[in-house]
Amino acid sequence: MCDTPSWLDQWPTVKAFGPSIITGSVTALMASLAYVISKSQREIAANKYNLDLFEKRYPIYEEFNKKFSYINNY
Repeated sequence: MCDTPSWLDQWPTVKAFGPSIITGSVTALMASLAYVISKSQREIAANKYNLDLFEKRYPIYEEFNKKFSYINNY
C-alpha cells in the first residue's frame, strides 16, 4: 500500500476534507456542464419546433394571399 506523504501528516484538515472537496468540485463542474448542454438542447428543440410550424403555415398563408389579393389592393 501507499504511505501518505510526510507533508500531509502536518495538515490533518487537508487529509480529512481534501478528498470530499475534490469530489464536490468535480461533481459541481459536471453538473454545470450538464446544465449548459441541456439548455442548448432545449433551445435547439424550440427553434426546430418554430421552424416546423412556419413550414406548415407558410403555404397556407401564401394560398390565402393569392385568393384574397384583392383585399390588399384597397
